[in-house]
Amino acid sequence: NQSYTEFSINFIGKMDALQGVALVTGGVQGIGLGIVKQLLGNGIKGVSICDIKEKEGEAIVQQLQHKHGKDKVIFIKTDVSQEEQMRDAFKNTLQHFGSLDIVVNNAGICDEQQWRRAVAVNLNGSIQGNLLALDFMGKDQGGKGGVVVNVASTTGMGIAPFLPTYSATKHGIIGFTKSLSTEFVWETTGVRVMAVCPGFTETDLATKDGKCCLNTYRKEWLPQLTKVLEQMEQQQKADCVGVAVVRMLREGKTGSIWIAEDEEVYELNIPHYKQMRI
Repeated sequence: NQSYTEFSINFIGKMDALQGVALVTGGVQGIGLGIVKQLLGNGIKGVSICDIKEKEGEAIVQQLQHKHGKDKVIFIKTDVSQEEQMRDAFKNTLQHFGSLDIVVNNAGICDEQQWRRAVAVNLNGSIQGNLLALDFMGKDQGGKGGVVVNVASTTGMGIAPFLPTYSATKHGIIGFTKSLSTEFVWETTGVRVMAVCPGFTETDLATKDGKCCLNTYRKEWLPQLTKVLEQMEQQQKADCVGVAVVRMLREGKTGSIWIAEDEEVYELNIPHYKQMRI
């Protein structure tokens, strides 16, 4: 079997211009759009934007096609919580571009009142995207290997006061990423699986027109959440996360967890739980 070192050298050489095709969920706005823009700006062959927001998706694709070329980007209406829609998104991407090399599971919502929906989108959707990536890109399934980047959050490495469901889904994404990215899975599929944890980032998920657009399980908790957000440092631009993803594609090893916060990008060394004993 090809070692990671050998693969890394070959892959980095291949990906200097980010050749290949990427599928990005939740790519219409915020972090997802920031990732899409960085992929296109670094010369990738093509991107399929998979999002539930059809009107916004078609508009942003027109803008991106005007800048990068009509053959570079397509929109596929997709609800990531629906398995068949996700599978169709993978099929349509492969049919349109002829290949699939990168999957970015980014779609997410923050809704503590509709918490079941949040789990279905954030965690279930990400899990589904990973498994389909193995099915479509895995060498053991006739593919040529590839890369999966799961978008988690720094709240998945700590806590998110008054947003427990959101935080739990991001913890879940990190746990899933590390559990899936075993040496055996890497050797048999040729698919690297990594996660990026953005810090506080400018998105419509949290604020819109300068106002908080989050909700809490109990309405009386909302003023407390607003106070927490006001105390946080200035939000970074979504493009900063896109820069992090491009770096991960070039340098990241399978199973690695990365932070993209305060316009910095770095890999984490997560200790074994026994080393955390008090």
